[in-house]
Amino acid sequence: MRYLFFLFIILQASISLAQTDSIQTIRCDADTIRSYSLLLPKNYQKQQKYPVIFLFDPAARGKMVVGLYRKAATEYGFILIASNNSRNGPMGESLNAATAMFTDAFKKYSIDERQVYLAGFSGGARVATTIGLQSGGITGIIACSAGFSEPIPKAKLPWTLAAIAGNQDFNYVELQQVVQTLQSSGSVSALQMFAGPHRWPPVDVFMSALLWSLLQHQKQSNEDKIVQYRALIDGLIGQNISVATKANLYRQYLSIKQDADYAEKLKALETSAGYRDELAQEKQLMIKENACQQKIAEAFQQIITANTTAIKTKGWWKNELASLNKMLLSHLPADSNYVARQKAFIIANAAESFGNYYSAKRYDTAAELLTVSEVFEPENPLVYYRHALLVAADKDESGTLYYLKQAISHNFSKQPLRTEPAFGFLRDNKKFQSLVY
Repeated sequence: MRYLFFLFIILQASISLAQTDSIQTIRCDADTIRSYSLLLPKNYQKQQKYPVIFLFDPAARGKMVVGLYRKAATEYGFILIASNNSRNGPMGESLNAATAMFTDAFKKYSIDERQVYLAGFSGGARVATTIGLQSGGITGIIACSAGFSEPIPKAKLPWTLAAIAGNQDFNYVELQQVVQTLQSSGSVSALQMFAGPHRWPPVDVFMSALLWSLLQHQKQSNEDKIVQYRALIDGLIGQNISVATKANLYRQYLSIKQDADYAEKLKALETSAGYRDELAQEKQLMIKENACQQKIAEAFQQIITANTTAIKTKGWWKNELASLNKMLLSHLPADSNYVARQKAFIIANAAESFGNYYSAKRYDTAAELLTVSEVFEPENPLVYYRHALLVAADKDESGTLYYLKQAISHNFSKQPLRTEPAFGFLRDNKKFQSLVY
């Protein structure tokens, strides 16, 4: 059930395209409960040392993420390894899974210990940065859609950080602040944006961040990779992206190799009115976004602390939604992206918190959180499913059947309903059987 709660914020766009053939599942010799997905470079030889990238997915979908970024192995010569156990939840469990994976992988494969990279998405990114702060021997980290689990480090980091976020990602501002803080302390870091929500980034975006990370440590000795990196940057700049994103891509390449053409194009961008206007608008929206998210976080805190005199009404949440929708009337892409980020922030917090408090049997709190979801995603089948869970806690047969029927009519899969323990009291109910089979 925990997977279902989290599923809604892991948007699956393009992930279904991941190729998973040739990917091995390897069990850790010293801890057979743990495993990882593995893809070796073409013509892999034990006698040769290879760079490695360890990947952390928030739902432990190791095979999926290795398949998604298989190009790192097939074209760029990396060993790809992704945990099948690290997932959102207690950090200690993910760190234990990572330790078992590292121990096993370094024993079995020809890894160049000078080229050890980590990457993660969302909660997996926080696992990766936590490992980086607690361990030595990390060369670089690619943090997708999230930063640190603790305050942003003020001291210079011994590894590079490539941050990636979609322009509709609710952690968009967080990653901007992460990179600004790290750069001010002298850490080597960069931010890359793409058009999209909270998700693993597109393959070309991820590969450009990976090669940027690699080349920060091999500027003078890897001309082939520089050529590959230039091809990726050219492809990304040719897409319909913002002026500021183009400028960042030029800067990232120029941090590796001087190029008169890129330098001239960057200068032209930086002196353009469009660039200045975009930065000014971005700055204003960041201030507004921080204030909005702080207000929303306080509203959620009032629900969680069961402060009945301060809990926001359903009408208050409807007004928040109306205010956001009003911004869409400007028809400006920046406003549309801002609205998408705030809605995603609210939806994610409501759903994740519902899962936590439902599991803790704090059903009144879970019900208040579900009210928020009703306002912001009324047609989501998971909202009906969560309603069914709540009424099932009271063994309300008719109520449970009603919400299950609504969930199914909104395309919720019948399969998990058959085995969900919360609906065990309905197993012999003929209406339930006809509904879920």
